[in-house]
Amino acid sequence: MKKKIEFGDVLDKVADLLIKLLPDNILKDETVVVRDIYNRILILLKFDKNRKKEKQQLINDIENALKELGPYYRGESSVLCACDLYESDIWFKNQDILTFRRNDVEIKLLERQITGQDWLRPKTELHTIPRLAFYSFKGGVGRSTTVAAIAFLLAQSGKKVLVFDFDLESPGLASMLLPIENQPKYGIVDWLVEDSVDNVENHLLQDMAASSRLATNMDGNIKVIPAMGAKTDGERIDPCYLAKLSRIYADIPKQDGRIERFSDRLERLVIESEKSEKPDVVLIDCRAGLHDLSAGSIVRIADESFLFIVDTPQSWQGYRLLFSHWQQFPKEADIIRRNLKVVHALIPPKGHREKPFLDESYRLFQEILYDTISSGDTSQDEKIFWFDRNIEEAPHFPIGILWDEFLSEFDYHKFDNSDTQQKIKSNYDSLFKTVTKILEK
Repeated sequence: MKKKIEFGDVLDKVADLLIKLLPDNILKDETVVVRDIYNRILILLKFDKNRKKEKQQLINDIENALKELGPYYRGESSVLCACDLYESDIWFKNQDILTFRRNDVEIKLLERQITGQDWLRPKTELHTIPRLAFYSFKGGVGRSTTVAAIAFLLAQSGKKVLVFDFDLESPGLASMLLPIENQPKYGIVDWLVEDSVDNVENHLLQDMAASSRLATNMDGNIKVIPAMGAKTDGERIDPCYLAKLSRIYADIPKQDGRIERFSDRLERLVIESEKSEKPDVVLIDCRAGLHDLSAGSIVRIADESFLFIVDTPQSWQGYRLLFSHWQQFPKEADIIRRNLKVVHALIPPKGHREKPFLDESYRLFQEILYDTISSGDTSQDEKIFWFDRNIEEAPHFPIGILWDEFLSEFDYHKFDNSDTQQKIKSNYDSLFKTVTKILEK
């Protein structure tokens, strides 16, 4: 019985058809596979009118072969040439074109998705001001508390720290770092709403960052840009927050004809805030899960991303899901994997499974994101991305954070005693040392 084609089979099936029918040079340089938002396949060929006539039989053969895709066949005109398209460069030079590999053959792919494209759009340039993202697949792992603690330790060491609360759908970092009466007038969601209608003025950005008392009497300081601003006229909660939140994720058409992505808008906010506040380091508290906010934070914006993992099957499965998505696109994965570092979160004070956690973390990276090397071959080509299990600088090697009942319930507005500060230093010392090394680079 013939196997029924399902979503996960489609790209391999299309690749096999194209490898069989197209000459290597045309497949490599003049072909783009498009998977539309309804999961159906379109083949674009960079043929002008004259070449289309010459290649008509080839086009017909591809069209007929695509019928094998069953429900993923989009019907007539599943193969289009450049001469059939209005402004063909929009397709053939699209910034979102990926490369997937089949039997050592690279094929260009344009995924037309509603969300999630930023998981595969890494930026390659270094930033003048280091940006560190703190991410978790699941919530409730102490991520925001850690951001606050690291901000405190950095300020204590003399750094000017700028903190963004990018957990827009579950904001909380600002209330941890700022007394409610010190909340700034505007937040990130306000900026995104006003920016969408070109209504951002200088005063809005100036009224978004507030100083945290956490850095009182220190050489450094902590500035916080919250998810939401404090309503004026005596109200402390913005009653329009949900109405604003529901409108911010759309891509925005610009006057010059470009479409600006949501994550690019977020990065523009970071850039403009850096110019205004002039920090030494930026910390980003990410949204948990597989949301576009997370993709924008750890793939598009940050220089280094700390991945918080608790030792549960749900956490490991979640990261396998994300890593496997990256694995399908080696060029993008090679950029992303170099900026990751595992954090072992919520370690029980007694009886924690340090060795099994390291084994599981190593297995996760070795099987999915690390390159494969020959058995017993310890020599490494510079291009090979691989680490031994016990290399502490490796992405998989976990930075431990013990679970502490006092710190988990700690009110950071009342932190001004030496015992509390010592607890913070001891519990976050390993992570702070890693952050310091990153900044020294």
